[in-house]
Amino acid sequence: MQNDTIGKRLHKLRREKNLSQQQLAEAVGVSRQTVCKWESDGAMPSADNIGYLSEALEVSPDYFISAVGSARSKEAANANAVAEDGPIVSSTECAACVGKKKHLVYKILIIVTAIAFCVFLMLAVATGCISLSTNTGDRVISTVSVDRSVFVAMAVCSGILFAALVAEIFVYIVKSR
Repeated sequence: MQNDTIGKRLHKLRREKNLSQQQLAEAVGVSRQTVCKWESDGAMPSADNIGYLSEALEVSPDYFISAVGSARSKEAANANAVAEDGPIVSSTECAACVGKKKHLVYKILIIVTAIAFCVFLMLAVATGCISLSTNTGDRVISTVSVDRSVFVAMAVCSGILFAALVAEIFVYIVKSR
């Protein structure tokens, strides 16, 4: 196992899991040709992709990183070896990259929910102003008629989105610790 390369280990593990190159490529988010290059040692996966490979093949990133270490010592002449899609890094750095991506997903989800909340809140206020305005005496305040149930629906949607936003922020804070 000491002389195994990432490509050999990847090929062996992919075959053990009965996955095609295409299936593995889709799980990792790369093309089939990229997986083929990795397996033939024509290119090396980046730290992010080592993390995705580890998840897809249900192994520790160290399984691939130890192959990187033996490949580096074997190729001392190429001391500046860089992966095709990024530098080679340790499994700790690889795990950090995967963690950053998950945090980014949470941040995007929070932003989208916040925007939706603001839109529904503005719609609720607008429909509330229209539906709750009254025409008294000679003065006509509004000629537009909006059913009050529309206002209630907008207010409920705003409340639900606000609760979701608070929950997402709470989950983000808990997971980031």
